Order: sequence, then C-alpha cells, then structure tokens
Amino acid sequence: MRETDSNYYHHLEGNQIKVFGIPYAGGSASIYYHWREMLGPAIQFIPVEMAGHGKRMGEPLYQSFAEAVDDLELQITKQLDGSSFALFGHSLGARLAFEVSRVLSQKGQSPCHLFVSGSSAPHRTRPKQMIHDLDDELLIKELVKMGGTPESLLDHPALAELFLPIIRADFAISESYQLMEPDAVLSCPISVWYGDQEIGEEEDILSWSRYTNECFSIHSFSGGHFFIQDKANEPEIYRVLGSSLKLPN
Repeated sequence: MRETDSNYYHHLEGNQIKVFGIPYAGGSASIYYHWREMLGPAIQFIPVEMAGHGKRMGEPLYQSFAEAVDDLELQITKQLDGSSFALFGHSLGARLAFEVSRVLSQKGQSPCHLFVSGSSAPHRTRPKQMIHDLDDELLIKELVKMGGTPESLLDHPALAELFLPIIRADFAISESYQLMEPDAVLSCPISVWYGDQEIGEEEDILSWSRYTNECFSIHSFSGGHFFIQDKANEPEIYRVLGSSLKLPN
C-alpha cells in the first residue's frame, strides 16, 4: 500500500468510467438498477447478473465460488472496450468482485478501482455459522436477523420455494470461500464500505489494505449490513463513489 498518486487518475479524465456492480447473496442485478439513473454522466453503472438470478433465472446456480468467478469474469470481459472500469460488490458480491479483479488483472485488464462493501477482508472471511443447510424456517430467521429479508416470506410458500434455493446456493459458495490466491495484490485502489451498526472487528476492514499496492480508503455509512438498501444513504453513496473515482461533483 502507498499514498495516493495524484497522477494515477490522469488517464481517466474526459472518459466515462464503467462500474460493474455484483449483488449480495440472494440478490439480483435489479438491486442496482436505480443507481444507473442517479449517478452522473461520467459513470456508466452496469449491474452484473449472476447465473440463476433475475434475468438469468433459468440458468443453473453456481456450484462453487470458482465457477462464479469464472462466469462473472466472462460477463464483464464481454463489456470491456478499452475504457477505464471499476468493480463494486456488496457482501458476497465484494468477495466475488475482488477475485474477478484479480483474474482480470492477471489477464492484463486491471480495473481502475475496486469497491468492496459489507465484507471482511478475504483472509478474515469466516462464517459465524453455516446457514445454507438450515431448514426453511431457521434459514429465514437468520436472514431476517441480517436484515433485508421479511419474515413474512414464510407466509408465501410459492415465493419461498422460488427464492430459498437461490439463497441457499449463494450462501453455500459464500461459506465455502477461501482466498483463491494467498499472495494476490491488486494494482488499483481499494475502497472499503461498511455499515456503522454492523457487528465485526476493526481488523476485518483494515486488513483489506494488504490486497492493494495503490491507495486504500475506508468509508462508513449509517446502518447495518444492508446499508446500501437504505434510501437515506443514497446521496452519500453516489457522492463517495464519484469522489473515489476523482470525478467532479
């Protein structure tokens, strides 16, 4: 890690930056759709759909973390055109964004920035308990504790039947995750976002700094794990995203 290089961003000036957003476990690309409208013209925010989710609902769900990384890297690569791009991910999406950034960098397509939100550093990612194999009722209760999932899901069997397999599959790959390349270091800045009411250790956040040889920043938002869903946070989210990419307000 080193101090911010004022020349690092000179190549971004005058160009639109693509920011690819990877959802959290159980989420689809739709969680980011409104971001596309709210961010300024200098940012083209591109939500990335995971297999078996949203518009890709008919495809098989991922069976491993590595499979997810390979697929998402392919989806993003298809949309690269030589212009600057960044990756954003929340929770499971943050770890996927990190590993996808690593693969892209190894192929000579390094992102200009990585935003990791709501996630411990890769080597400190350790599930407090394995929840993907809980029965439906206990699984939903755990999801409700995290926020973002209504307990009333149990009252809608058709919805539960549709979404619980997706959530289980996502948590299965999340809970099996291990750093894919222990010595991985990115040549782009990393920004870590977290909710100020989320329970965790300070070192879980600070340890992200070991994965970049560029600048490293931390920003807290009001709320718990799903702070990105709180509309009250949206103006600050858009401001921080733009300022981190050194874009004018």
